[in-house]
Amino acid sequence: MYSQSKSLLTSIWSGETTLAGGNQTTQIRRLIGEIFPIHSIILRVPEGDLCGRVFRDDAEVLPSLPIGDVIAEEFATDVPHGTLIICCSDKLLSEDCSASVCSARLADICSEIILDSVLLGNYQIETETEVFHLLASDALSSAYSHKPTSFDFDASIFGSALASKLDACIREYAIGYEPHHSNEDARAIGPEETLPALELSPKAAQANDGKKANSDSTI
Repeated sequence: MYSQSKSLLTSIWSGETTLAGGNQTTQIRRLIGEIFPIHSIILRVPEGDLCGRVFRDDAEVLPSLPIGDVIAEEFATDVPHGTLIICCSDKLLSEDCSASVCSARLADICSEIILDSVLLGNYQIETETEVFHLLASDALSSAYSHKPTSFDFDASIFGSALASKLDACIREYAIGYEPHHSNEDARAIGPEETLPALELSPKAAQANDGKKANSDSTI
């Protein structure tokens, strides 16, 4: 991530990366804000490795130099503590972006945010997978309830892409499990351990909403 943040710094200083604006940017920020209640800033980046990357405002691009300070200085904009810096391509930010491309790329961005939240959350190893499921189901539930007004978005494509991305992430980062290439081919290393495939659908999201409601009522 440090090398990517340095790449972002270079791209900003070269003028290739700019602060995004316009209706498509507003709609994307609105959707992401409904899924993750946190302030975000969207940057327009060239096609390449930076597309779809998400940085916290305190990510250092140089020793003692956080990316949030760079953005505040270079683009004369407020960057509150806790802001997410989201890198988007011209294609995603174009109002001509198709529903399939827009939905899939937004799923990539949301999977980055979820993965970052879990890895930095100091959860117990045995609960990380459940946290993945709950955060992903929350994201899908918000996506299905979202009513975009002027940009193409398909919640079914979003859900499928999000499930595929996070399913791979679970198996790559969960301790004690091998990465694999399909849900059917999942193999646990431990003899009695299992790692369920990530199921994301409107029905699954509603079921997890019910679990959360029951859990909240007992607090």
